[in-house]
Amino acid sequence: MKMKKYSAYNINYDTDGNNIDDLPKSMIISAENLEEAQMTGADQISDKTGWCVNSFLIKKNPVKEATNE
Repeated sequence: MKMKKYSAYNINYDTDGNNIDDLPKSMIISAENLEEAQMTGADQISDKTGWCVNSFLIKKNPVKEATNE
């Protein structure tokens, strides 16, 4: 099955209370379907940023690449 791109946004990181301003608030992730994106999204974000993820939301159609907005 072909991988689809999804927008992960409103990403909330576990930074142990450290104030880290340059972590992206949105990012493009890849998955075969929405369910897989929800299950693997936190790992994909963590792999790219090096930080654990507490929560995030997903849009089916990505709008833009990772941002700090």
